[in-house]
Amino acid sequence: MIERRTRPVRAAVTIVVAIAAAALLTMALAKEIRRPDNAHCLPVEQSIVDAIASRSTARPIAPTAAVAVRDPWIAATASVPFANYYAVAMRFTTADGETAYGVWGLGTDAARSQDGSAVGFGSGRSGLVGVDDAARIWTDWPPGTDMPFAAEGTSVVRAKQCLDLVDR
Repeated sequence: MIERRTRPVRAAVTIVVAIAAAALLTMALAKEIRRPDNAHCLPVEQSIVDAIASRSTARPIAPTAAVAVRDPWIAATASVPFANYYAVAMRFTTADGETAYGVWGLGTDAARSQDGSAVGFGSGRSGLVGVDDAARIWTDWPPGTDMPFAAEGTSVVRAKQCLDLVDR
């Protein structure tokens, strides 16, 4: 007899929980949809651009644009601990006059970039790795075994998207 009385209460609680979950999901999706395309994009200090270009393989490359996206997840799998990790996408001109781009991984103990401030080496430890094929073809930065950025990982994909948004 008691079970029959609690069924309507359980049903009502289930409905309220389902409505609350749907409302929270809708709010989260709306927030993500309203986020501007460049919300993750950060400027990069010239020192990083120069460091990447300084290790070109055969012929010099001339950087034309660079942006970074912070990767909050890489710290969990990196064998070399840094305070912050960024995927740095850079567009450059080759010695043949072709335009190319690549992505490098940056690990740094510098303070996290805030309010659109440029990502830099800072005064602490830092390291760079080649993430995608282009980075490894055009520069001799080592592959990211110590900082395992995935070539199709979220931060790398976002960095490439940010680079596409930079005026050419």
